[in-house]
Amino acid sequence: MMLNGEFIGPLTNPQFYALPVPPYKRPSSTVLTSITIAVNGDAPDAYLKEARYGAYNALEEFHAVAGPSLELVLSNHGAHVQGTVTNSDPIPLGNVWVALIPAEPNRKQKRLYQSVRTSASGKFEFRGIAPGDYKLFSWESIDEGEWLDPAALKEFQSKGTAITLRESENKSVDLTAIPKSPDENK
Repeated sequence: MMLNGEFIGPLTNPQFYALPVPPYKRPSSTVLTSITIAVNGDAPDAYLKEARYGAYNALEEFHAVAGPSLELVLSNHGAHVQGTVTNSDPIPLGNVWVALIPAEPNRKQKRLYQSVRTSASGKFEFRGIAPGDYKLFSWESIDEGEWLDPAALKEFQSKGTAITLRESENKSVDLTAIPKSPDENK
């Protein structure tokens, strides 16, 4: 597992980590505003299951003060979603973006977002998904990361495919890409 770019150990299941906050020596004039946790390597279905900072749920917004450790619980039992993206004809679309976006109450938790480009045959796959409610989107044309902008996503909200996932669940979902706007066809 990596924490802020540093290897802190291999992932076993379930894995518990207790990290002092702040976890790194840094000049006293700097302020720790966020911690980035990347779960990668030989555990493709791993996800951050829980994070606690004293009595606070650290997966949500919280303010760190000296004292408690940041406690992380990781799981190897993330959900798995795969499928194919087609256009309205339906012809498989290669090299288009597919985004897995958390339902409205969790949209501030960027760790829950995933995105991938389809293969040449229109196939996509997401692994290591935390349980919860999501929407899947695919576009014939969109700039990378545009779906992270709430104002831009609002335009497409009704065109997403709702999906609910539980731990270790595997689902297959085929999508029809949101077509280019008439302006893009010019």
